Amino acid sequence: MSCAISAITFEHYPHGLGVSHSSPRLSWSFDGSARDWKQAQYEIRITRLTPTTYSVSSPDSILVPWPAPPLQSRESAVVEVRVRSSSGEWTAWATERLEAALLERNDWSAKLVTASDQATRAPKTDPISYFSFVLPGGPEESVKPVRLRTTFKAPSTYKQARLYVTACGVHYTFLNGQPVSPDLLEPGWTKYDTTLAYRTYDVTALINGDTNILASWVGEGWYAGRLGYFEGQRHVYGHRVGLIAQLEVDGQVVARSGNGWQWSYGAIAAGEIYDGEAFDSRIDDEEWKTAVTVHDWKQAQVLDLPTTTLVTSESPPIRPYARLQAKELITTPSGKTILDLAQNFAGFVQVVGQPPIEGTLTFRFAEVLEHGELGTRPLMGARATDSIILGGRVQGWTPKFTFHGFRYVEVSGWPGVTLEDICGVAISSAMNQTGTFTCSHMLLNRLHENVVWSTRSNTISIPSDCPQRAERLGWTGDIQIFAPTINYLFNSAGFLRSWLRDLRDEQEALGHGRVPCVIPHLPHWNILSKPHAVWGDVSALLPNDLHLSFGDSDILKESFASMTDWLDRGIPRNAEGTWDETTFQYADWLAPASPPDQPWNAPTDSFLVANAYLIHTTRKVARIAQVLGRPEEAERYEKQATDLLEKFHANYVTPKSRVLSDTQAALALILHFDLVNPGVANQRDILTRRLGELVGKDRWQVSTGFAGTPIILNTLAEHGLLHHAYGMLLAKKSPSWLAPVLLGATSVWERWDSMLADKTINPGRMTSFNHYALGSVASFMHQVVGGISPLEPGWRHIRIRPQPGATLTHAHAVFLSPYGKVSCSWKIVGDRFKVDIEVPPNCTAELVLPGVQEVVGTAHASSANPPGGIAPTGVYADDDPIEMGLLSFVEAQHLLAQYLHKLNPLIALLDPKLHTLEFIRKTSSALLTAVLMCTAQFLRRPLYSPLLAHTRMIVNRAVSTGSNCNLGMIQALSLMVAWKEPTDGTSGVKMAIAIRLGYQLGLHIARTTPLPDNEHEARVIADRERTWFMLSCVDRIHSDVFGLPPTMRLDELPNCVRWAEETDRFHCGDMRHACSMSSASTYLMLIELRRTYTNMPRQTAWALLNSIYTQMDLHLQQWFPEDQTQGKFPPIEQSLLKWFDLNHLLRIK
Repeated sequence: MSCAISAITFEHYPHGLGVSHSSPRLSWSFDGSARDWKQAQYEIRITRLTPTTYSVSSPDSILVPWPAPPLQSRESAVVEVRVRSSSGEWTAWATERLEAALLERNDWSAKLVTASDQATRAPKTDPISYFSFVLPGGPEESVKPVRLRTTFKAPSTYKQARLYVTACGVHYTFLNGQPVSPDLLEPGWTKYDTTLAYRTYDVTALINGDTNILASWVGEGWYAGRLGYFEGQRHVYGHRVGLIAQLEVDGQVVARSGNGWQWSYGAIAAGEIYDGEAFDSRIDDEEWKTAVTVHDWKQAQVLDLPTTTLVTSESPPIRPYARLQAKELITTPSGKTILDLAQNFAGFVQVVGQPPIEGTLTFRFAEVLEHGELGTRPLMGARATDSIILGGRVQGWTPKFTFHGFRYVEVSGWPGVTLEDICGVAISSAMNQTGTFTCSHMLLNRLHENVVWSTRSNTISIPSDCPQRAERLGWTGDIQIFAPTINYLFNSAGFLRSWLRDLRDEQEALGHGRVPCVIPHLPHWNILSKPHAVWGDVSALLPNDLHLSFGDSDILKESFASMTDWLDRGIPRNAEGTWDETTFQYADWLAPASPPDQPWNAPTDSFLVANAYLIHTTRKVARIAQVLGRPEEAERYEKQATDLLEKFHANYVTPKSRVLSDTQAALALILHFDLVNPGVANQRDILTRRLGELVGKDRWQVSTGFAGTPIILNTLAEHGLLHHAYGMLLAKKSPSWLAPVLLGATSVWERWDSMLADKTINPGRMTSFNHYALGSVASFMHQVVGGISPLEPGWRHIRIRPQPGATLTHAHAVFLSPYGKVSCSWKIVGDRFKVDIEVPPNCTAELVLPGVQEVVGTAHASSANPPGGIAPTGVYADDDPIEMGLLSFVEAQHLLAQYLHKLNPLIALLDPKLHTLEFIRKTSSALLTAVLMCTAQFLRRPLYSPLLAHTRMIVNRAVSTGSNCNLGMIQALSLMVAWKEPTDGTSGVKMAIAIRLGYQLGLHIARTTPLPDNEHEARVIADRERTWFMLSCVDRIHSDVFGLPPTMRLDELPNCVRWAEETDRFHCGDMRHACSMSSASTYLMLIELRRTYTNMPRQTAWALLNSIYTQMDLHLQQWFPEDQTQGKFPPIEQSLLKWFDLNHLLRIK
C-alpha cells in the first residue's frame, strides 16, 4: 500500500503559467491505497537558479503559504513537493513548473491599438420592451469586427517566448498563421473599468527566426456589444474595441501593440453575442495572418493603456468540450429544414460538409420546436442567426464572436443538407469536472446529466442565467442557490473567486452597500440596482460555500468587507431592523403558483423569505468573523441574529407554531435555517409535521420557487421525512423535476413548465430551457442519495451517509476533492446493503449506515445490513407508493409485516403467504397503499396522512374512470372501511362500490371444482372467495346497523363450512369466516322476518322464529361445543366469537 502526490496547484489557477501572485499558495492532492494515511510533514523544494528546500511539520496540504522570497515578474521556478506520513514514510517528489505573470503595471510597454475610423452598423431590434421601461437614449449601433496585425523580428536563438494578450472586446490571436491557443471569446466578461483579465501563452513553438506576424481579430463582445433584454444597452464599457498584446522572447519585448500596427476590416461583417455572426466567404483572406506585406491596410490608432487593473484570471478560459452530431433532419409544416442535435447546449455549429458555391447560407437557432417550427419567442429579441455569403471556402467555418443556446438549427440556402454536413460545438469555461453521480433510476440519471449540461452552458466566462436569449446575465440569486451543486460538479474555485472580485467592485461602485442583481452590472438598468434578499445575500453565502468546498479562508477575507457592508448598509430596514416592506422582492421567484407574467408573485410572503435569509446570512457572517479571528464582529452579528429571530416569530409565527405563510417554502426555510423558536416546546416537531402534511397534500409536486427549491428535499431528509423527499424527487407530474425529463428535456428548464404538456411554450415572456437554478436538486442526489458531503472546509473531514429510498437499488457518487478522490458506491444485493467508500489520504470520514456510525480513514470499505432486506427490481405502476417515494422499500416492508402480524388477524382478509410485498406491488397499488395506510395509522403516524391521501386518490380515480377495478381495489375498499377514521361516514358507500365490483368480477359465481394442487394457484382462488365472504359479513353488519336490506343473497355463497375445511390448510383464519357466515345467515333470516312479519299470519311468523332459534342453537353446538378441546378455535378467539353469536341469539329471543 502506498500514497503519492497526484497534482500540485497554485492558488486556484488552472496551471502554473502566468500566475499574478508573487507569493502564491500551494496545494497538493493525493492518490494511493494506504489505509489511515496522515501527513505529518512536508518539504517544498523551489529551484530558481539553485534549489532551496523548505521543511514544515504540518498536516496541511491545501493552500499552504509560499515559503520562499516573492517571485518577480516573469520569474519562473520549478516547484517540487514531497510529504512524510505519520508513520515516517516519504512520498516521491512531485514536480510542477511555476511562472509569474507581469506583476507590475510598469511591466507593460504595450498600448491599446484600434481601428482609426471604426465602423458601426445599424442594430437589428424588435419593437418590444421588457416590463414597462425603455433604456435611456434608445438603441445604439453595433461595432464591426476589425483585424489588427504587426510584424517583428525574433532572435535566431532563444529559449522561450511568451505572449501577454487581452482586448477591449474579444480577440482571436494568431502567430504566424497559427492560433496562439484554443481559447474562445478572450478575455471573457469582467467589470472592464476596474479589472481587465489577460492570458499568458507559451508561444515558443510558434516563433521563427525570421520575420514573424502577430495578428488578431477583435470584436465587440461584452465590452461594447448589446447587453440586456430586447434592444438592451450597448457600449456599456466603451465604443472602441482594440487589442493589447506584448510578446517577449527570453524576457525581452520583441513585439507590442502600439505604433506600427495596421488594421483592416475583413470577411466578418458582424459579430454579436446575441444576434450572431455574418461572414462573407468571398472576401476571406487567410494570407493576412502570414504575409509579411499586406495591401490596403491602414495604420492603427494607438490609445493609452486603460487605467483598469491588468491581471491574469484564475477563471479558466472558454474552450470547446464536446462535438455533437445531428441526429434527425426535420422538414417543418412550412417546408423549412431543421437539424436536431438531440441535446440543448451552448455553443455554435461548424460547417463540416461542402455547401453550395453561391447564395447565402443561414443558420437560425432555438432550444425547442413549437407547432413543428423553430420556437424563437423565448429568445426575447436575440436574432440568434449566423449567415454566410457563399462563393469562397466555407468548409470548417465556425463563428468567432458569438455563441447560441440551442438544440435545433434551421438551415436555409443549402438544398440537400445532411446530418453529417454540420456538427455542434459545445463551449464553456474549462473548469475540470470533479463530481459525478449515477444510480439505478434512469430518469434521475438523465436529470443529473441535464444539470451538468446546464451548468456548462451557463458558465461561459460568468455564472449566467441562460445562454440563448437577449439576457445571459450574471444573476446573483441563481449562483447563490446553485453554489453547492456547481462546487461539487466542477472545480469552480477560480471561476467564482474571479466573479466575486467583480461583485465587490460593482458593490463599491453602486454605493451604500448595495449588491446589484447581476454581476457584471448594467448601470443604466435601475431595476437591477435595487437591493433584493436571496440575490444580495450572495455576497456572504457564496464565499461561505466556497470556503466549505475548497478550504480557502482568503476568499472569506477578501469578501468580509463586502458581506458586512451588505448587512450594515445595503439592506433597507424598517425601525425594528428587519427588511423594509416598501421594497420590491423577487423572494420565492418562479414558484409554480405564480402567474406566468408575474414570477415574483408567489404564495410565500416575500418578506418572510427576505427576513429568513437575513437571519441566516447574519449568522453566517458571525461564524465567518469567528473563523477570521474577529470576535467583536462575531459577537455583534450573533446578537443581531438573535434579536432578528425574536422579531421574525413575532411577525410570522403564531404562539401555537402556525406559520402565517402556510407553504412548503416558508416551513423549509424555518427548518433548514434553524429559525425555530427555542422557547416554544415541540415547535420543530409541529413545523415538521405540517411540512409533511403540505407535501402530501400537494401530491409530492413541487410548490417552491428559487428560495425554497434548493433546500426542500434536504430539509425533508434532515427531519425524518425522507420518504417525502424521494416522493417529490421522483414525482412525474408537473411541477416536478422529472416532468421535463419525460417531455424530452436535455437540460434544466427555467420554469417547471417552460414547455407545457401539449408541447407549446409557456406563455410567460421569460422562458428558458437551459437554466441551472432548479438543478440545485442535484445537491440532494450527491449528499443524500449518493451519500457524500463535507463536514469541514476543503473536505478534510467528510460525511458518508447514503440514504436509499423509493425503488433505487444502487447509486455511485464520486468527488475529486482538494485532497483527492472521495467516493461512495452502494447497492442492494440479496438481503445486504453493500457500501464501498473511498476516503483520500490525509482525510477522515464519518461513516453513518444502518447500525453503523464510526470515523474511518483512508481507503476504508464497509458494508452493512439494513433492517428489512432490500428492494427487488421490477416494473411497477406509476402510482406505486414506493416508486413515488412516499416511503422507502424498507419502511414498506416493515409496515406490511406489522399489518399481517397485528391487524390482519382481526379481519382475516389477506393471506400472509400470498400477499408478499412483491405480489401486492405487482397486482394492486390501491391495496398496497391501503395496507400501508392502515398500519401507519397506528405505527408511523407521519406517514398516515400522505398514504391516506394517496389511497383516496387511487380509489377515486378508479371509480371515476373504471380503470384498475380489480380484486385488490375491492380489498383496498374493505380495508378503508375496516380501519376508517371515526368521523368517516362513507363506509356504506365504499362497501356498496366494493360489492358491485365483486359482481363485475364474478366473485358471486360459486366454484364447482376442487382447489388445484398447485398451492399458489389454490391460494389465488381462495383469495377471491375469501374476499367475497368478507364482503358478505360486512354487508350483513351494515344492513343491521342502518336497518337496510342486505345487498348480497345467501344463495350466492358456497357452503361456508365445506369451503373453510378445504382452505383451512392455508391457516388464513377461514374457519372464522365460515363461523361468521353461519351466524350471519341465521341472523339474516331474523332480519327478513322482522321486515315482513306484519304481513303474515302470527302462527306462520312464530313457526319461522322457532326455526331460526333452532338453527342458531345448532350453529352454537357445531362451532362451540361444550368440550372446548373439540372446538375449531383457540380459547380466547372461541370466547370472543361465542360472545358475538350469543348476542345474536339474545336478540332473536
